[in-house]
Amino acid sequence: MSNATTLVSGFPFSFLVPQANVSYYTVPLAWLLSFSPHVYAVVRYNTHDQPSGSEAPKFNTASPRTFLTTLQSHPHLSQETKDRIFRAEAASLNGFENLGWFAAGVVAANGAGVDVGWVNTLSMWYLSSRAVYNLAYIRGVDGRLRGIWFYGSVAATITLFIKAGNAVRRVAM
Repeated sequence: MSNATTLVSGFPFSFLVPQANVSYYTVPLAWLLSFSPHVYAVVRYNTHDQPSGSEAPKFNTASPRTFLTTLQSHPHLSQETKDRIFRAEAASLNGFENLGWFAAGVVAANGAGVDVGWVNTLSMWYLSSRAVYNLAYIRGVDGRLRGIWFYGSVAATITLFIKAGNAVRRVAM
């Protein structure tokens, strides 16, 4: 029996979780989840309806950090569309702000030998929480409800570190 299978066999929901360690693959997926709201914002910005004969500004790839300033003064976008694009950019930034410590949690848990079932589950929990958080944020869902998904991803990351710490502590005893 492989090491991964042995480790997962002690996990309470092993029938729901891949037996191979997929947690490292969730880190680039988390990056994509962080980047996708920005892609949505740029596409929405570049493909909006505009009056015929007018030349509306497009996303400036040479100066991408001016995007939000340009968006604010865009003459043809409705305030609702501008707000949605602003929220998409905020969701993207929030994802990147949380990506580093999620990645560190995955590495810590794997390095400490935490049960593969737990590491996989917590990594997928993080991805799921972030995906729903992005959708809720972009759509303008109430902040309290959106916060549930945000704190769900935080809880997954904290749990990765706690499990890593517990595993290292047990080995040291």
